[in-house]
Amino acid sequence: VDETTGTTVLPAGGVASNKIVERDHTRYSDFAFRAAAHYRQQLGSKVFLNVAGVYSFASDLSGLRTSNQERQDGNGAVLSSTDAVNVKGISKLPTMVQAGLSLDNGKNWTINADVAQQQWSKFSNFGATPTPLNNTWRVGLGGELTPDPGSVEHYFQRVTYRVGVSAQQLPYRPGNQVLYDRAVSWGFAFPLPTATPMDATTISLAFTYGVRGNQDVLANGSSNVRENYIKGQLGVTLNNRWFIKRRLQ
Repeated sequence: VDETTGTTVLPAGGVASNKIVERDHTRYSDFAFRAAAHYRQQLGSKVFLNVAGVYSFASDLSGLRTSNQERQDGNGAVLSSTDAVNVKGISKLPTMVQAGLSLDNGKNWTINADVAQQQWSKFSNFGATPTPLNNTWRVGLGGELTPDPGSVEHYFQRVTYRVGVSAQQLPYRPGNQVLYDRAVSWGFAFPLPTATPMDATTISLAFTYGVRGNQDVLANGSSNVRENYIKGQLGVTLNNRWFIKRRLQ
């Protein structure tokens, strides 16, 4: 993680003089652990229920921070620089709990719901919390449908169509106001025309449109920030059967 902070002194004439720049480079290296459980139960003759949970344990990640300071002129040229100082520290990542529920027919459709909660109020970095954080939550609902996975004549009957919505509370609370992130997602899974149940390759496309933050006015007269964003994802799934026992010798 690289962080740069600059301070410029403006004299009465309005012409920038020297600028002081502080640079921090922090490298994290450690392990984090999580545990998960899944249960599947058949409901009736064609519907299956899936219940799952994930628990991410709190982690202490070791870090090494390298800091130095530069003095620059008004044009950004470096006039002087201090020697780098190395400091070791710990970043405490909070626990996270996730739970999911889904229904499917084991063939061509699935409906999913999941929730998550993380205790960001217990986060600290090198023994300090730069900005007080709040616990967060996230909920999501979605599903997918493949009209006819075994269709031979119609390719788009074998394509999987996906859609979902989500909402989450962000850990930041400027001016004691809660910020949210709301999004809608959609996507497709395209099997290669030559794919078979034994040897299938799927190309997945996913898109997300969301709105994060708000533009409420704070007590000091400033405003929060709201942004609209679009994300795209591309994935490839390779399935192949490597070992087939010969029936004839």
